[in-house]
Amino acid sequence: MIMMKSLQPKICSLLFYILLSLSIPWAGNAQLLGWNSSNNGGGFGVSPWAPETIDSHLQCSGLTRGSAIGTSGGAAQSAWGGAGGWTGTPTDVGSFYFTFQATAGYKVSLSSISTATRRSNAGPSGCSVWYSINNAPPTKITDWITTSSSGNTGTPNSADLSGINDLQEVATGSTIKIYIVPQGSSTGNYYLNNGTNCLRIEGVVAPLISPLITPSLTSLNNFGDVIVGATSASQSFTFDGEGLTDDVSIAASAGFEISTDNTNWFPGSDFSPVGGSLNDMQIWVRFKPVATGAVSGNITLTSPGADDKIVAVSGTGLPVPALSVTPEVINSLTYPENGGPSAAFQLTSLTSIALSPASGTIIFSISGGSSSNYEISADGINWGFSAAFAYASADNTIVNPEIYVRMKAGLTAGAIAPDTVSVDGGGLSTFFTIAGIVDPPSTILSDDEPYGPFCNGVANTFDVDFTPSGSFTGTLFYAQISDVDGNFSNLPENIVGTSATSPITVTLPAGFTAGTQYRVRVFNDNPLTFSSNDNGHDIIINNITPFSGIVQQQAVCDGNEAIITLSGVSPDAVFNITYNINSAPDEVLTGQISDGSGELNFNVLLNAQNNGQTLTVTAIERSDITPSCGITLTANNTLTLAVNPLPQISGVITTPVCGSGEMTTVTVTGMLPSTTSAIDYTIAGGSLQTVNGVTADATGTATFQLSLLADDDGEEFRVESITRTDVLPSCTYEVNGISTLLIANERPTATIVGDQSICFGTESSDISISLTGTAPWNITYTDGTSAFTEDNIMQSPYTFTASIFSTKTYTVTAVEDAHCQALPAGLTGSATVTVNSFSNGGTVSGSATVCNGENSGTLELTGYNGSIIGWQSSENISFATFADIDNTTSSLAYADLTATTYYRAVVANGNCPVTYSTVAAITVNTVPSLITQSQVFCNEAHVADLFPSGAGIQWYADGVGGNVLADSEALATGDYYVSQTINGCESARTLTSVTVNMIDAPVTAAQSFCNQAIVSDLEPSGAGIQWYTSLSGGNVLSDSEALATGDYYVSQTINGCESGRTLASITINSTDAPEGETEQEFTEGETLADIDVSGMDLQWYLTESDLEEDLPADVNTPLVNGATYYVTQAVNGCRGAALAVTVTAELSVGDFDSHEFVFYPNPVQDILHIAYTETITLAIIYNINGQELKSVKGNESLLDIDVSQLPEGIYFMKVQSGDVLSVLRFVKK
Repeated sequence: MIMMKSLQPKICSLLFYILLSLSIPWAGNAQLLGWNSSNNGGGFGVSPWAPETIDSHLQCSGLTRGSAIGTSGGAAQSAWGGAGGWTGTPTDVGSFYFTFQATAGYKVSLSSISTATRRSNAGPSGCSVWYSINNAPPTKITDWITTSSSGNTGTPNSADLSGINDLQEVATGSTIKIYIVPQGSSTGNYYLNNGTNCLRIEGVVAPLISPLITPSLTSLNNFGDVIVGATSASQSFTFDGEGLTDDVSIAASAGFEISTDNTNWFPGSDFSPVGGSLNDMQIWVRFKPVATGAVSGNITLTSPGADDKIVAVSGTGLPVPALSVTPEVINSLTYPENGGPSAAFQLTSLTSIALSPASGTIIFSISGGSSSNYEISADGINWGFSAAFAYASADNTIVNPEIYVRMKAGLTAGAIAPDTVSVDGGGLSTFFTIAGIVDPPSTILSDDEPYGPFCNGVANTFDVDFTPSGSFTGTLFYAQISDVDGNFSNLPENIVGTSATSPITVTLPAGFTAGTQYRVRVFNDNPLTFSSNDNGHDIIINNITPFSGIVQQQAVCDGNEAIITLSGVSPDAVFNITYNINSAPDEVLTGQISDGSGELNFNVLLNAQNNGQTLTVTAIERSDITPSCGITLTANNTLTLAVNPLPQISGVITTPVCGSGEMTTVTVTGMLPSTTSAIDYTIAGGSLQTVNGVTADATGTATFQLSLLADDDGEEFRVESITRTDVLPSCTYEVNGISTLLIANERPTATIVGDQSICFGTESSDISISLTGTAPWNITYTDGTSAFTEDNIMQSPYTFTASIFSTKTYTVTAVEDAHCQALPAGLTGSATVTVNSFSNGGTVSGSATVCNGENSGTLELTGYNGSIIGWQSSENISFATFADIDNTTSSLAYADLTATTYYRAVVANGNCPVTYSTVAAITVNTVPSLITQSQVFCNEAHVADLFPSGAGIQWYADGVGGNVLADSEALATGDYYVSQTINGCESARTLTSVTVNMIDAPVTAAQSFCNQAIVSDLEPSGAGIQWYTSLSGGNVLSDSEALATGDYYVSQTINGCESGRTLASITINSTDAPEGETEQEFTEGETLADIDVSGMDLQWYLTESDLEEDLPADVNTPLVNGATYYVTQAVNGCRGAALAVTVTAELSVGDFDSHEFVFYPNPVQDILHIAYTETITLAIIYNINGQELKSVKGNESLLDIDVSQLPEGIYFMKVQSGDVLSVLRFVKK
């Protein structure tokens, strides 16, 4: 059963999965098995001894002492081992051994084995380590030496197992057996010790199949819209698992739940595999949103060692439906008595969540209906006791929705009873309360006065006079400014002044929006009463110049104009700008125009002295309006000027170079200190070239590298211009007349030659050094040991000789001419003077006595001094005559000698005189050839059958070469060669023709016979065919030999040679005769089919001869009185013996009297005669198949019938006389 464990809730964290993955046993090599000798069970230790450490996926037999190992005597402490009985072989007798294997579904790979061993003084000196897989013959891993004979640490040893293929990925069902075989002594004690290091096996245990989780889907359909806290309909998927080593954990993202039965729901669940597998496990998923909005998540399937699998899920959380308005209480409705209605109060917000339908109408209804003291409106114009508000979304947050309430006009002064307004729509309802007060009538009259015009860049103040009447609860009166178009708000806002009494000082703050139709009036907020008039005149506010900052567009070079930009001024306006530099007298620029973005640019001419000075804009005035509006600037109105001085240069020099492509150092002086520039230059008036990044030091000096060619020698290097690149913009100075000449010298070279050989004690000939460059030269050369220097050489080549006593090789190591040193690549050649010692011919070894003809050997020359010029051979030891042999090696091979031959080497050491080696002799012995003749064999023969044979006789398949044929070698028709060996020498080979008559065995097959058969019935048969009852041996069977079921063997003899025998399996199938009475009666007209017999596949015969000739009759053949018929049956295709049945017609009134009825002759050739005592009326002739052939009518007692036209055979004739009828059988011949 697969176990499923639900988590309520299941909390899976990333840390959990990380820790879980670290616990997987196949994550890396680890200790798989380990024994602790400190816990050995006492004495020499228990056997078998279970490991203290074992991987959870391994099974181990325990460490076992071989059956011959003793445990008598005292044992070392904290050690496991034995006393004597060591055989030195990996068996269960004289070895330590243990077996282990991976548990079901796992495999193990071994990386190392390590031990710590100890011996007694008389004990084994070490051990070998072996392994066996499934009891196969052991294979050695390594040998270890044990040196420790005391203490608890032992001799540590280890072996790498990772390269042994047999010990990698050993699967469940295969057993690994490890032998530790003490060796070097059969007696004494031997131990494993050192606590947990006494025996350790390390490696990896891994699943046979990598853990795999396979979900049926990678994503589920979107769950759609679900209200937060509610649940969706479920969907499901299935998953399979294989190679699993632990539970499959399934976790759902927040907002989703899973189930294993579609009834109980959890955030996660576990599935326990059976045999490492899970099949078709169904998981249901549903959406239970915890927050609103689109939600995407995952159903995550994890198991240690397997890749996580994801099934993506998604849905949309809908909020809980809600409907509300603010404020919930409106109690500020008022108007003076005889006034009204009150000012409209607009709802400040309408908020909805999840209205259904998502678009529609919300109805606002006053509970009091038409009798209420309050009114409601959807546009502030049309009023009633209900209003409709259209919405277009399920979720709404509407500020100041178009819903207004007010008190009706004509109410009596005093508090007005509150009423409620119900709000219904989108499937939801709410309400809010309205209340108001009707005040006694109050009025305010503002004075008619003009104000302004003003500039908006500064605060502007003026006094507004007013006259109140009536009662006001509010203690303050407020001056209200209109909008730029002269329109006033009906709400107590846009206040620009306050006073308890007239006048009110109005302050229009700096930055007040410019306009030409402003007006002002007075109001009191309790009751809310606005003056019945305003000041009666438009107030003009001109836009003053704003200002936010000043910048210089970029630094400029000495003598150029800088662009100064003012930002934040009025766009598209005209200004007068006042500025100064470093507090110098002010400069005024008039008519400066800003662009559409509010930026204004003006130019100022600067020189190098202005760099770092301060430019200050002191005032800015807008001049295109009346009155003009300007301000004096005190902040953000300064900048530090940036002016870059022009670069400078006063001189240039270059350093000489050696060779083409070398770098000259160019030094430039007189630059601005600590500046970086680009320098444009020409060489020999050629194209302009630029070097960038030239940086001057604090003294104004800079250097840079320049690659020169040999052709640049003597050419002019001219500086054309210098441009500073460390400032923006870059500043360029055109240079005139600053140049220098370039020097590029060629490097010298040297080539030494003069290889030669000299004999010891002589002087060499000239050794020559060829030089290039400019004299004088200084050279250094070496002989490999010492260095020699020659200075002030004035001509090339330079020559010298050497008087030396050993071989030396001379090379040039350094050359310097008047200007440059040579490069190593320019120093070429060598001169080797070889000193030869006197020639020594040496000693030739390899003299031998060999056999005539086929012989070979090698002579070796040793102890010689010099070079081998060649070899010489001679048939006389004095070498009076000889032949030169072209061979300059120290080995000389000889072969196929027919006469005794002498050899010597010719040696000369260099130019020293030639000398000869000692002489080697090859003595040749001759053996006579054999005489033989052609030989013939049947079917097979072997070399041992050939003549001659015996000691010293060798047979070959080839006339030359090849191997001696073994006596058991099978012969084939062809040529063979024979030789004889006497005293170790083999004669020449003699040809012998061999004929092997190979007779193919007959081809036959299994054969079956019915009832009986004899040998002559077998196939094949005939002349030369022999049948046997055995594969070999035995006697030939006679043709008349009866066969029985079993194996027989056939061969054939051709030209006196009998073939091998072929097997034929013979089956004799025996079938009995059918069962039935041998004498039976029948009624006239019945046929063979009516005879009562039982059997299978019956076949009838009319006569015994028909039976013998296998001429069966038709079963429809009419029966003849007194006839004997023969019937056989076939079982499994084999027809058996016949049953003979004689039939007799039953006597009746209608029968012929057999004594009065005759027919003759029978057999008949022409005329068949029939006679009866009564008149014969009809005769009909049938063949054996029952077909009517002839009909003859008669009216006499004698009837003759012509049958001459009938073919030979058996026929039946039906004869009728009155009412009697009879059937006759006759033979036509």
